[in-house]
Amino acid sequence: MLALWERRFREPISFLPTWAPDAPDRCVYASNEAGVWQVFAWDPAIGERRQVTTEPVGVTDGTPSLDGREVFWFADDTGDEAGRWLAQPFAGGETRPLFPTIPNGWNEGLAQAPGVIALGLSNRDGFVVYVSLAGGPPTELYRSNEALHVGNWSGRGFSESGLSADGSLLCLEHAEQGDLIHPALRVIDARSGATVGEQSDQGLALAAKCWSPVPGEQVLVIEHEREGELRPALWNVETRERHDLELELTGDITAEGWWPDGSALLLKRLHEGRDQLLRYELQTGEQREIATEPGVISDARVRPDGRVWFLHEQGGRQRVIRDDSGAEPLKLGDREPVAGRPYESWHFTNPHGDRVHGFYVTPGDSGGPFPVLMFVHGGPTWLDSDRWVDAAYLWYRLSRADPERKEPSRLAKLLGALLHDRIAHRMVIAMDFQ
Repeated sequence: MLALWERRFREPISFLPTWAPDAPDRCVYASNEAGVWQVFAWDPAIGERRQVTTEPVGVTDGTPSLDGREVFWFADDTGDEAGRWLAQPFAGGETRPLFPTIPNGWNEGLAQAPGVIALGLSNRDGFVVYVSLAGGPPTELYRSNEALHVGNWSGRGFSESGLSADGSLLCLEHAEQGDLIHPALRVIDARSGATVGEQSDQGLALAAKCWSPVPGEQVLVIEHEREGELRPALWNVETRERHDLELELTGDITAEGWWPDGSALLLKRLHEGRDQLLRYELQTGEQREIATEPGVISDARVRPDGRVWFLHEQGGRQRVIRDDSGAEPLKLGDREPVAGRPYESWHFTNPHGDRVHGFYVTPGDSGGPFPVLMFVHGGPTWLDSDRWVDAAYLWYRLSRADPERKEPSRLAKLLGALLHDRIAHRMVIAMDFQ
């Protein structure tokens, strides 16, 4: 029987399942439930799922094909992140290269629409976008010496930011007018490569998020930094009009997707280290909160039936998949996640009069005083959030270990590995740590 603290670290987790637009019960997700991250196929209508990949270094980049007949994934054989796209029937069968004639490279995105697949790859010769039309062999559509991606490529799930719903337009995020941190956007014709539209906020970043799901409607949701925080905007490529949504809310606000009929957007607001989901009505500007528990929502998407699925975690619990009714559409493992201590908000005012927010967690409901350990994030533009922090529970366990122990325990060795992994990202300060 594993100790509770060990079970917390061994609980399987996954990314949010995504589905084929033409077959929404053909879902694909990446999970570590096999011990190494692999891609799985899942049919929620009948509850069947299977492991698709057995890549030795693991794989997280997977998506269903547009019609749901196949699963695509990016295979990295050596761990240097360069590889190729492979395909396998959704129900299982022979694995094949998706495009055998394309050389291996670094993944710069994959997008699908009726009659077209767009693929971005990079190598020492530059950045290239290939297009396959009507299932034919891919041809080079666009090449650059500067960084570019097919849409806002996340590497996980079906991309909604690359190709428009009818497949006529392709959006590229690129560094030709700025840099990697402040990309611009270019929309090109998906068959000729001709430039159709441009968006650039000089010195500020832009991101492509999701095309309108209505075929023929050339509207792309983008994100900008004009107000100092992330905000969504609607870019009508056909009319060349851009409308920055006016939202009387503080914190970053990002676009997660559309409702299937194109009437509303799913937005996510980050405020004081916790995420909130909103439905934004495009005709009226009305905003309605979608009830969720406090915590972090790292991904969210609207199902064809209007149900919202999202990936949720808290300081006291690893990530789980939830929907807007509170149910778990996909449950990994055969036991309930081991709960930890909840995070509590606190604030203080610094010498400049700024209100500073943070979280604290205690090892129990009573007792104390407790030793104090501070996790200080990098900054000044970053924050800590109500999310699972593995090292926090190890520090607590280590603080209760036998101080006379001469050799480091297995727990101490694991903690050391975790801190080494984070040395470039955070500083740890221990005070009164007995």
